[in-house]
Amino acid sequence: MITETFSQTRWSLADLFDSHDSPEVEAALKNLEEMVADFEVSRERLAPEMGEEEFLPVIKRYEEINELAYRVYGFANLQFTANTQDQVALAFLARIEQTLTELQNRTLFFSLWWKGLDDEPAQRLMAVSGDYRYWLEEMRHFKDYTLTEPEEKIINIKDV
Repeated sequence: MITETFSQTRWSLADLFDSHDSPEVEAALKNLEEMVADFEVSRERLAPEMGEEEFLPVIKRYEEINELAYRVYGFANLQFTANTQDQVALAFLARIEQTLTELQNRTLFFSLWWKGLDDEPAQRLMAVSGDYRYWLEEMRHFKDYTLTEPEEKIINIKDV
């Protein structure tokens, strides 16, 4: 029987960002701000009668925002997890959580609109949503448990 020994090494987060104070982190946060500002414009276009050509770019943009946000949050969280005694990592994580909560509250309108949409237009839009269909279906399962926008925003802030 061959036994191999495993030597534990510190994980590297370089695939996400070099460090918490790298220019790439600040660029990602700036990019997120711009993406959210651009996404907020879509609030006016959300309507039950909107077509596929309008709906799909909105959910793709929402996906891009969430993908980048989770990348930044994942980095901050993993950096803190690597050393929970590191006050710099804790402060960075708190900053990221606060920033992302603010951005999440600005995009909250989309999920609230989707959950509040009547079944017929929702089914029509899900039929053309391709890979997003499951996500859209699952989001609607929380329809009965969704509060108003101001209440949902307060919950998000309190969660931080």
